[in-house]
Amino acid sequence: MKIEAATAVQSRESNQPARTAGDLSDQQIREAEVPESARHAAGEIERHQQSGLAALDEAVRDQEAKVEERRKVLATIVRNRGIIHRGQDSFYGQSGTDEDQVAKNALQTYNDLQTQKMQLESQINS
Repeated sequence: MKIEAATAVQSRESNQPARTAGDLSDQQIREAEVPESARHAAGEIERHQQSGLAALDEAVRDQEAKVEERRKVLATIVRNRGIIHRGQDSFYGQSGTDEDQVAKNALQTYNDLQTQKMQLESQINS
């Protein structure tokens, strides 16, 4: 649109028929997009940066809203199912795997002690 408008202005000034973007070479397209003054160029750059920042801010807000929505859903599931969170940021402890390992070790020790007890009893009876 910008290029076609620039070529339409040029064609009116030179009394030539208006050209479309397909009629222009790459160099002519670049020249049509180049602002006329340094102040105008600075203004265009500033507007482009501001629009980029605004788009980025909007994307960040959308992602934050999605995260908050997912947190609410997770909290509801946790409440309904009675799930206890385990991990680094958990209120209940480091992790369930450490506690599982401790339980396995205790069971192994218990079984070893039972075996030793049975051996000692058999030695006493013999």
